[in-house]
Amino acid sequence: MKATGLLASALSAAVLVLVAQERASAVLVYELVELGDGSVRLTVSGSLSNLPAPTLGPKFCGRGATVGYVGQGGLCTGAEVAILDYFYALSGPTSLPVTGAPLADAAGGDLPTYLDLTEAAPRLYAGFGPDQNFLYGIIPSGQPISSISSFSATTFRDLGLDGLTAPLPPLVWSILNAPDPNAIDTVELRIIPFSRNGSGNPTSVPGPLPLAGGAAAFAWSRRLRARLRSFSSPRA
Repeated sequence: MKATGLLASALSAAVLVLVAQERASAVLVYELVELGDGSVRLTVSGSLSNLPAPTLGPKFCGRGATVGYVGQGGLCTGAEVAILDYFYALSGPTSLPVTGAPLADAAGGDLPTYLDLTEAAPRLYAGFGPDQNFLYGIIPSGQPISSISSFSATTFRDLGLDGLTAPLPPLVWSILNAPDPNAIDTVELRIIPFSRNGSGNPTSVPGPLPLAGGAAAFAWSRRLRARLRSFSSPRA
């Protein structure tokens, strides 16, 4: 009985560690989606919470875009209202697997973002900041980030992605110099072609594996604890 209780407690502790690790890190997700109407949509959503102090390095979005941009040198979302002043250094891919470089013709959302791959190391800029001081780029911890840019009369063929029938493996960048090295925030780019299976919807991308693993471990531990209780209960 005592050994059974210890095993159940150990399993519960392991699950709590998995859940804590999942909650400790944050993800900012870009999605480049081919739509069925001959257009492409670029969105960003999520938040970042384990951030170091940003670095001053003023810059406009790629090609001076004011409503969005995508190219080998990075991507921009949202309407750029001012120069972006501060950035966060990233570790990850230094270019995107696209050949075109269109400018968006419409944008929306709360703030602009710029994933800059034109420097020696990748950078992330965002439009947070006090308007009166014209300073942009300091991201409040956990603050939701959301914006969108639309590219009409643009297809994946224009981006050198013709023939893509399934989502590419996500491109992932990590925030450098994070205060907590055990909970590194990440930035992801998911490239999703239009589904031609008759559903009319873009092909979906599975969620991050750690979350799925944590959920599976939690369900498995519950079943195991229930089974252990059934063995340890007095039989009639």
